[in-house]
Amino acid sequence: MSRRFQFSLKTLLRLAVTCISFAGTITRSSGEEDAGSSATPPAAQEKVLPDSEADGRLRDALKDTAVDLLEMVPITGGSYTMGSPLDMGLAGFLPSMIVESPSFINQGPEHEVTVDGFYLGKYEVTVEQIVFFLNAIEAKDERYLFLHPHSPVRRDGDRWTWEEGAAHLAADTVIWQGAKAFCKWLSETTGDRYRLPTEAEWEWAARGKEGRLYPWGVTVTELPTDDEQAKKLDAEVRQRADWGPSVFRQLANPNWKRRPVGSFPNGATPDGLCDMVGGVWEWCEDRYALRYDASQTRNPKGPAVSLAGRVMRGGQENVGGGFTETTTRLSASPDCHRDARIYGCRLLREVRARSSADDDE
Repeated sequence: MSRRFQFSLKTLLRLAVTCISFAGTITRSSGEEDAGSSATPPAAQEKVLPDSEADGRLRDALKDTAVDLLEMVPITGGSYTMGSPLDMGLAGFLPSMIVESPSFINQGPEHEVTVDGFYLGKYEVTVEQIVFFLNAIEAKDERYLFLHPHSPVRRDGDRWTWEEGAAHLAADTVIWQGAKAFCKWLSETTGDRYRLPTEAEWEWAARGKEGRLYPWGVTVTELPTDDEQAKKLDAEVRQRADWGPSVFRQLANPNWKRRPVGSFPNGATPDGLCDMVGGVWEWCEDRYALRYDASQTRNPKGPAVSLAGRVMRGGQENVGGGFTETTTRLSASPDCHRDARIYGCRLLREVRARSSADDDE
């Protein structure tokens, strides 16, 4: 099957689902929207302000690493529709196989979700930061990384180091337990609480209330309706987030060079979060399930039990591969399972509880 036919079919499928989604939006606007317009709980809609003290503690904990790559962005909470309007449920199996993308089956059902505010790293955790952590805890083995001959991280005597030029690349061989251990160490060192974002938090930060399909914009009603427009959108996405070859081409050409984090500022969210798509796959807290539990509506945390590993969001270097929308989700074994440089993370810091002294100020 030619790529042109695959692309046309995907465009047709999206157009059909877009029409259905748009019709549903019109129906809801006739009365349902007014009824729920004030449903966001106070804790979620309270504006999250910059926290210079916590930012200072983070810089102290990771001293000697690049300060400008430690920025934590305030994300005010709110309510939004989680999941993709392009998801077709079980009926999406065949279309997903045809267009070689899981987007029609594992991004639903759409459901309303409310998340409280938080701080999220402007950039993905870098090689320099993860190596600093490994040396700080005097790690003596590879329990937190999935190392292979092409990994930029090395063990040199009793210290960890990285190959020249790799300091500001996204750490891309971090296993889930390693990401969790890094967050735990930061929490103990700073006194603030760091962790991985949940899927719902990650998607809220990437999509916003307007439901952006890409971090910088484009909603479902703005999707192309013909191949010519679709090609223009594809070119725009590549210009904003094309990080390099696909996983399989990486394996065939292990000497290809990654770009440092923040290399695509025009692909950032309105809040300024960089590399939310197109970089490495970012670990989330949640266990993976093929379908969302729509009954979890407030700060959802995913299934309590799963044999499918942990959720990953936002990756795929080759953005032509159909994996770059803000609703895209994959799963992986917590200890990783293949020889690829795709496993990374982004820090979330919880908002500190306000004291009466803070209110007085």
